[in-house]
Amino acid sequence: MRLIPIVCCGCLLYGCAPPRPHVAGASPTAGGAPRTRVVVYSPHGREVLEPAKARFEADNPGYEMVPVDMGAQEVLDRLRAERAAPQADVWWGAAHTTFQQGAEEGLLDPYQPTWAAALDASRRDPQHRWYGLYLTPGVIVYNTDAASAADAPRDWDDLLAPQWKGRILVRDPLNSDTMRTFIAAMLLRAPTLDDGWAWLRRLDANTAAYPASPALLFRQFQAQEGVITPWNLRDVFIQRRDHGYRLWALLMLELWHIQF
Repeated sequence: MRLIPIVCCGCLLYGCAPPRPHVAGASPTAGGAPRTRVVVYSPHGREVLEPAKARFEADNPGYEMVPVDMGAQEVLDRLRAERAAPQADVWWGAAHTTFQQGAEEGLLDPYQPTWAAALDASRRDPQHRWYGLYLTPGVIVYNTDAASAADAPRDWDDLLAPQWKGRILVRDPLNSDTMRTFIAAMLLRAPTLDDGWAWLRRLDANTAAYPASPALLFRQFQAQEGVITPWNLRDVFIQRRDHGYRLWALLMLELWHIQF
């Protein structure tokens, strides 16, 4: 098997500049002084955004973090629409290709965080418009109440087997950088582009639904509306930890990676 080096980035700064003081809409602190609002557009979901908000505000009592949860592609579309009057201070989470696209369209400002020198140059934009934070592999996730490790797909091609027809969930790729990366990886691993699209059509034939959000994906997954999904390993641990969901992941020898 070949290693598929699809490297994507997330948890990165949009605007990459000190927060603008949204004092007009700010909430007062305990002492009555207004707090500076930091608006964060992010696809990371409430399981990540809510603890991040609590930690940020505890460390920065003069600021209020306002997370807006949406898919990475939705973030890019909104920033385009808000070009003349930006509403966000931070863009936290996307594939590196999406950040590059935003940078090329003039949606990101350069900014160097205090830890910039500690990051390899390959993990950031040369003009400091975005930074990557960590890598997580793409995996095949299965509901442990519905499939055992022995029965679960062992390889990407196993997703096409007849026994999984109507039992696979795929997050809607229109708004998901994770799934766009997965699709790109499956196209790259195929002998030809036509073979890659044929593989994806066969996956579509086995797919029960395309949930519109990660939260809906895992709710349907837990309800066994589908019991197999391609996703990222980081979220597997978060969903098990925060919700006790009965799921686990198989790590392939042939991987696609997402850098967050």
